[in-house]
Amino acid sequence: MSLEHQGSVYEATALAVPFLLAILADPQTPDKREFIHFLAHIGCNGLYLNHRYQCLSTQHYSRMAKDADPISWREENALYEQLHEDTHRSFREGLSIFLLLLSDPDPVVRQEVAFLLAAFPEARAMLLPPLITQLRCEENEYVQCSLLLSLGYLLPPTPDAVQLLSLYMEQGETRLLQFIAANALCTLLKDQTPENAVHVMFEVFAHPDALQPSYEQLSPIWGSGWIHARALYYLSLLTSSPHRMLILERLIELFPTVDSPVDYDCADLLVRIAFYEKQFRFQPHSTFNDLDPLQQTVLRTLAAKEMPGGGTELNDYFGAETLACMDFPANRRGLKAFLETATCQ
Repeated sequence: MSLEHQGSVYEATALAVPFLLAILADPQTPDKREFIHFLAHIGCNGLYLNHRYQCLSTQHYSRMAKDADPISWREENALYEQLHEDTHRSFREGLSIFLLLLSDPDPVVRQEVAFLLAAFPEARAMLLPPLITQLRCEENEYVQCSLLLSLGYLLPPTPDAVQLLSLYMEQGETRLLQFIAANALCTLLKDQTPENAVHVMFEVFAHPDALQPSYEQLSPIWGSGWIHARALYYLSLLTSSPHRMLILERLIELFPTVDSPVDYDCADLLVRIAFYEKQFRFQPHSTFNDLDPLQQTVLRTLAAKEMPGGGTELNDYFGAETLACMDFPANRRGLKAFLETATCQ
């Protein structure tokens, strides 16, 4: 029987949690590493899915499906939320068990526990003192990273909280710690994230290779895949911040050198900032001169880069699928014709 799948839980999940927690609390339970990893997936309310960039076209078509059948969507969503609330309540009753494991001898267990606790912001008064205490005495770099990320979700946005996370971003003993602290600041402060955190993320986005091996040592539940994809995800959260133009200009500068697996997502984010967030809609009479200078630069940047393998017939330039959501030409031939309208006026 499955209790969780890609962030979804089922009717049996909440019923099973008390028995699973009893097994976890039993001193005779061997090898709690895999068990706590399993519990973290069940109890985190899909939090492990939150650090992945979701392209605009996916969001666009999801909204279209929701608008096409709003009653069914509301009913399904209500059931989904109820199942998660039931599971969340069952886990919340066992938080004391997890707090004891913050000092477990196994650093992997400590990582997983710190992750799971991030899903309980309503219990921050209970959770923050032991988490901060553990961070100050923790010697394992990867557990420190997990604790920092958890604190990004749980801390209130006070000067003391910002000072704590900024200290690790500016003076962390490793570049990975500095990068993860910048992630935590972004989670905590959102649009008020300081500019130096943006620079830390761009440094990793532009030069990921040195940190990738260390990043892969984090628990997969916090960090999986490519570290520059994670940097791009956090940058995407700041497109309504005062750093919007900085992010757009740096992405334009870096895009020609960006390769797989983040090139498609980078193109998507460029389009999202330059066009979608400005509510731009392509019209049959639109010309290249109707775009503002940054929009023109984004289109030229996307068109100039060759896609691996040439793409497909209807998706043969970077950003095509995203631009199609705003009725732009969906292939390179159509885009080329549109770019040439700059000389037709």
